[in-house]
Amino acid sequence: MEKAKSIKMLSCFVAVAIAICLLIVFVNTSCNQGEKQSVEEVNIKNRIKNIYSDLNLNDTNVDEKYLSENLRKLMDKAYSLVDGPEYIDYNIWTNSQDHDTLTAIIVDCYFINKAQAIARLQVIDSRFGELSSPTLYLQHENGDWFVDDIIEDRNSSLKIYTIKFIEENK
Repeated sequence: MEKAKSIKMLSCFVAVAIAICLLIVFVNTSCNQGEKQSVEEVNIKNRIKNIYSDLNLNDTNVDEKYLSENLRKLMDKAYSLVDGPEYIDYNIWTNSQDHDTLTAIIVDCYFINKAQAIARLQVIDSRFGELSSPTLYLQHENGDWFVDDIIEDRNSSLKIYTIKFIEENK
């Protein structure tokens, strides 16, 4: 009888120890995922700051540096179909033709999965005030975050517009 009680207590002790170990593993996994996500969120915020900093410096390679490979290819195809500004006659990053010093405020940022994220911005021009409120769809490729689509409040998706433009101008 005494031996049966000892075995039962030992079994309970082992079960509790296993439960504690599983809880520790679960908590550590959750914390690591949270830390990784916050690191990626910082990476995205820095990337967006770099985009608008480069625009302020009148960098002419902003599209090449920050658009996803897929969106760049679509836009290149659209530009190759027409002469002049018939495809897009405004700055896709500001949704305007002119701008002064820009500030991009990140309203929120969240992850769809490890390779895709969404960031909502408020873009403010020092001379004109708020220019736009774009939503950036970001794709993680080649070790960094690239903009795979831009959606404006008053316009549709840049990617969808580009695909339609290509279809209509083949």
